Amino acid sequence: MTGGLLGGLWTASLLMAASSVLFMTGLVIARLISEAGRARRRARREALVADMMSAMDGEADAARLKSEVREPRLVARALLELSTLIRGRELAAVTAALTQAGAEPALLRLMRSRNGEDQIAACEALGLFPSDKAAAALKTRLKRRTSMRVRIAAARALLQMGETPDLNDLLAAFDIGEVHAPLELSAILDEIARRATEAYLERLKSSRDAPALRAMMVGVLGRLGRYEALPVLLGAASDPEPSVRAAALSALGALGHPDAEPIIAAALDDPVPEVRAEACDAAGRTALAALAPRLAERLDDDEWLVRFRAASALLRLGEAGRETLDAAAGRASPRAMRTAQMVLAEAAA
Repeated sequence: MTGGLLGGLWTASLLMAASSVLFMTGLVIARLISEAGRARRRARREALVADMMSAMDGEADAARLKSEVREPRLVARALLELSTLIRGRELAAVTAALTQAGAEPALLRLMRSRNGEDQIAACEALGLFPSDKAAAALKTRLKRRTSMRVRIAAARALLQMGETPDLNDLLAAFDIGEVHAPLELSAILDEIARRATEAYLERLKSSRDAPALRAMMVGVLGRLGRYEALPVLLGAASDPEPSVRAAALSALGALGHPDAEPIIAAALDDPVPEVRAEACDAAGRTALAALAPRLAERLDDDEWLVRFRAASALLRLGEAGRETLDAAAGRASPRAMRTAQMVLAEAAA
């Protein structure tokens, strides 16, 4: 009985050992196959880059390029990488050679891939092929309810071509959580606002977008520096969402228009500290000297940021503001006194 049990255990141990060896062998083989695949892809990529670089001098092998563009995923990524290194005539020569080899229809097919990363790479690469067909395909992709990252890539490609993306298509079913780099969207919105200001203002006035997006759009208007945006910014400064109000006040400060004084003055008493802080800053940047007494009140605010912004704004107001700070530094409440003294000391340093 005991011998049979020991024999069974021994057999089981041998089977487990054999299974482990087979498993490890399988892992090694799989790794070797994977590394061989990566090596082949690296070699193909290096050959493609070399041929594209030859195209800069008009010496590309047309037949070889035609064969290489059968891998549009490889073409898209290699072209995008190369485009960070070359510009102008050299890049135009490369895209011309790739166009002759049939790269554009290959990239259009890749853009219809189910893989989001492939779609993004294809959109961005097509931005280097400024044809009517590529532009139409990118606009169609923009209309589709794909991920926000894909729509951003399509919009960026259209801008590169000199086309203005449709703002409503870009922002349809918007979800800021989808965007890994919101600054990319901000840069696109900035360009659209410059090229299609009226449409941009109409979209913002509709208040149909999420607060985070509206705050981003308002911030773009602050950088735009156009006075036709003033009515929209004045309205946004009273938005129910604090983030939008804060962004609007920051934009009004950048615009520096005196007509914003009543709105800025009212915002100095906003219940949200971030909004009060932006109102203080806007008062200083717009040089609203009449608000010096109101800024002096904010030197005793419960929030340190508001107190600091109020003191900094007073400094911007010239002699009247500095006199107000000097007075606060000598006989105001303890926290107002400390804030005024600190800002005056920094200014004197």
